[in-house]
Amino acid sequence: MSNEMIICIPGVWKSRKDLIEATAASTKGEYIFIGGVLFHPPGKDQVELEFCEPDHQMARAFEIAGQGKLSKETLSKIKDHKSVVYVYFSLDILSQRPRLMKFTDALSRCGGIALKLENSGIAHEWERWFSLVGSDNPFDAYCASVVLIGDETHYYSSGMQCFGLPDAQISKDLDSGSAAELLNQFNYWRIVEKPNLDSGHTFSLTPDSSYFRVNSIADRRHHNDDLFHNRHGLWDLKQV
Repeated sequence: MSNEMIICIPGVWKSRKDLIEATAASTKGEYIFIGGVLFHPPGKDQVELEFCEPDHQMARAFEIAGQGKLSKETLSKIKDHKSVVYVYFSLDILSQRPRLMKFTDALSRCGGIALKLENSGIAHEWERWFSLVGSDNPFDAYCASVVLIGDETHYYSSGMQCFGLPDAQISKDLDSGSAAELLNQFNYWRIVEKPNLDSGHTFSLTPDSSYFRVNSIADRRHHNDDLFHNRHGLWDLKQV
């Protein structure tokens, strides 16, 4: 069970030496990669960075995680990537926003192609990532880190552990558009309002719309050692 937010970034670096030189050159020495750490000496800050060999499945993984939002050009560059870096942050996107901004910006400048949040399986091109993470609107942080998925029986969210909260799911008895609106609004409401929820409580989008009863359940969709696993569990929503 991980308490870390892990960012995956495929890049153009053929070796660790290439990354070291590219980081120093592109940031004019403001950032330094040495050992397994990316340093920011002016801010007296650092993050763990793992340098890995290229992965032939990376382009497909980003295509799925991008959900149609990644350009063909970006996917082509990812297909030709020369290596991958994994960057580690505390699992709290709201408190980590400034650090996420500055360290991913440094890696984008020195040859990072795009990024994927390993804790939820959502991928972004740089422009969208910086727009979302740089915003003060909590819904943008939500869009940066949470993705909606469907399996055989349910629509469910993945990534609410980035806010220290349970994910949510709803039966596929509801159509996909209505399910997405419900899950997004329910999740956002919990981020902003921080309600005291208990099993048996009800939720509705408006006073006149359908009510849903919530029930707290464990996340049994993912194993405990899976980065997608939400140790806070899930809220299961059932229409009243």
